[in-house]
Amino acid sequence: MSDNRDDLNTQPTLTAILERVQKAEIGLYQAIERLAVRLEGHVREEVQAARRDLHDEIQAARLASHDEVQAVRRELHEEIGSLREEMRMHFRKLETKFQLLIEDSMEVRANQRDLSKSMDEVEVKAS
Repeated sequence: MSDNRDDLNTQPTLTAILERVQKAEIGLYQAIERLAVRLEGHVREEVQAARRDLHDEIQAARLASHDEVQAVRRELHEEIGSLREEMRMHFRKLETKFQLLIEDSMEVRANQRDLSKSMDEVEVKAS
């Protein structure tokens, strides 16, 4: 009978211990859940901050790239303007040279006619 008594005495103690273990287990699960929620929030904040930083860096790179493109575009426009002016200057020089050449050619032809007339007169006198 002493086994039954011992069982009756130890049963409430075991039940109390099991209840305390279960409460501790529930407390641990709740603490883990709170920690997981806090950790998830922290990770979410870190990810959002990293995204904002990345977005800012991308925007800065786009602006820098856009500024570089604009600078190159300005340089090209200036170079085109310079080349156009140089081309016009050379065409003006060429036009002047052609005019001089035409004038010289006309003068040579006039002199050639005068010479031809003079030769004709000399031949007439010589014959």
